[in-house]
Amino acid sequence: MNTAIKNSIAILAFGFVGLFTANPNLYAAPDILVVGGLTVPSSVTVGNNLSVGISIKNKGTTSCPATTTRLQIKNTALTATVADSNYSTPAISAGQTISQTFTIAIPSGTASGTYNAYVILDRYDSAGQSDGSNDYGASGTFTIINNTVPTVQNLAATVPTTTSATINGTITSDGGSSIIDRRFDWGTSSGNLNQAVYSASIS
Repeated sequence: MNTAIKNSIAILAFGFVGLFTANPNLYAAPDILVVGGLTVPSSVTVGNNLSVGISIKNKGTTSCPATTTRLQIKNTALTATVADSNYSTPAISAGQTISQTFTIAIPSGTASGTYNAYVILDRYDSAGQSDGSNDYGASGTFTIINNTVPTVQNLAATVPTTTSATINGTITSDGGSSIIDRRFDWGTSSGNLNQAVYSASIS
């Protein structure tokens, strides 16, 4: 083969090698994800704070800058979001796993029931990740307990006779939970209310 042609081929081959090896970090990027599920207590009372534990790993090839993590509390039917807050997550080196605990308030008026916690990592897509589809995590179910006492307004009795009377009352607040028992307790004195009248028609 002609020496000039051989030299040209060698130069081209060297050029291609240089093209593919000169910048090994051309496609390097961070990739953070939730390791396992979120940890939550079995129950929390309305008006108190819920602590949510999370482990986040950067499985990418470069450091992930500081990001924003979104935490939401939703009922298991996914028909209500009762709390929604942002939290700062620090920079995470390539291959590193960090742990964080987020504290979120359960607002008054939240209905008793079962709920889950959900997170979205890198909420504002600021980290330049190679894969954003794995930025989501969830907890198991936990119970929110509403201990607010229902309030009842007792009204004056009507049409009293020597043998009967119509007694009246209104439940003005259910305390955030379903009312399962409606009744009047009565007796011959305030300390002897040993009789009960059950009625589903009590408003």
